[in-house]
Amino acid sequence: MNYLRPLGSTGLMCHPLGFGCYRIADGNRAHAEALAAYFERGGNLIDTSANYMDGESEILVGKLLRERAREKVIVVTKGGYIQGRNMALAQEREFPEVVRYADGLWHSIHPEFLETQVRLSAERMQVGFIDVYLIHNAEYYLEDVAHHRPLRPEDHEEFYRRVREAFRFLESQVEQGRIRWYGVSSNNYGLPAGEPRQTSVAGTLAAAESVTPNHHFRVVQLPMNLFELGGAVERNNEGKTVLEFCREKGIGVLVNRPLNASCHNQLVRLADSLHLGAVRHIMAAQQATADQVRALLAQAGYPPSGESLSRLALNVLLGLEGLSCVLAGMRRVEYVEDAMGAVNLPRVDSLGILERFNAAAS
Repeated sequence: MNYLRPLGSTGLMCHPLGFGCYRIADGNRAHAEALAAYFERGGNLIDTSANYMDGESEILVGKLLRERAREKVIVVTKGGYIQGRNMALAQEREFPEVVRYADGLWHSIHPEFLETQVRLSAERMQVGFIDVYLIHNAEYYLEDVAHHRPLRPEDHEEFYRRVREAFRFLESQVEQGRIRWYGVSSNNYGLPAGEPRQTSVAGTLAAAESVTPNHHFRVVQLPMNLFELGGAVERNNEGKTVLEFCREKGIGVLVNRPLNASCHNQLVRLADSLHLGAVRHIMAAQQATADQVRALLAQAGYPPSGESLSRLALNVLLGLEGLSCVLAGMRRVEYVEDAMGAVNLPRVDSLGILERFNAAAS
C-alpha cells in the first residue's frame, strides 16, 4: 500500500483512485460487486452524495461498509441539491435561501437544510461519522443570478457569506463528532479568474478562516480531464493554480469526471468506446476515434503504450503534483480492473502532456 497519498493535511491516507458513486444504486448486483472489487484491490476512498440516485447510492455504500473495518475506509459525501426526496422535504419545511434553479432542481447550503442532509446521509450509510463532508456545487447561487442579469461584486460577497455560514454549521458538526473534515465540490474552481462565475479556493479558505483559525476546511473537489485542465493551469488563486494553492495550504484535492469531458457543449467519454464524431473539434475531418485521441496523447509526449484509452487518461491525471485522488466511475468489475490498473503504469510528465494535448486538440 506504499502508493497511498495524503488527503491534504487531514491525516488521512487515500488510494490515488477513488470509487465515484454518481450512478451507483442499491439493489443493483453489478454495482455492489464493483464496489466490493474496488475494496479487494486496495481501494479505500468512496465519493457519494445525498442526491446520487436519490439517496440509493449512499444506501448501497452503507451496506458494503458493514462488511469492512470502518476506520480503513474514507467516506466522502455531499449535500446541497434539492431533488427527489429532498424536494418533498423542502416543500414541506420551506428552508431559507433556496435557489430555485429550474423545475425539479433547487439548491441550498443554508444550515437548516444542511443539518437534515448530514443526518440523513449518516442514517442511509449507517455510519457514526462522515470523514469528509462537501458542500455540493455551491455556485448554483451565482449561476442562478447570472441567468437573470450580469453578476456584480455584491453577488460574490453574498455567495461567500452563504459559504461562511455553511462552514460555521459544519464546524459545529465537527465538534459533535458527526463529521471529521469538510470542504467544497465546485465545477467552477477551474475557471479563469476573470470569469464572473468562477469560484475560488482561496475565497472559500478565507471564509473558513473567518469562522475560526482552527477550522476543518481541508478538501476540495473539481472536474479535471484531458480537455478540462483549468485546475492545473489557471492561476486563479492569488496567482497560483488550484493544485499549487492547495498543495501550499494543505488542502486535499479530489478530481471528478476524469473520463467524461465537456467539449464544446458535448460530453465525451474518454474510453475505447469513444464513437465517431464524439469530439467534433479534433482533427481536420471533425471526427475522432479513441485511436485518434491516443495519437494526440503520443503527439503530446505520452510514451507508446498498448493500454486502454481510459487507463492512459487516468494515468496522466495521477501524475499531477498536488492531486490527492482521482474519482472514477466504476459501475462494473471490469471497469474497476481497468481503472485500478492505471496506478501501476509508469508516471509521465502529466502537466506538460496535458498542456500540449490541449493545444493540439484545440
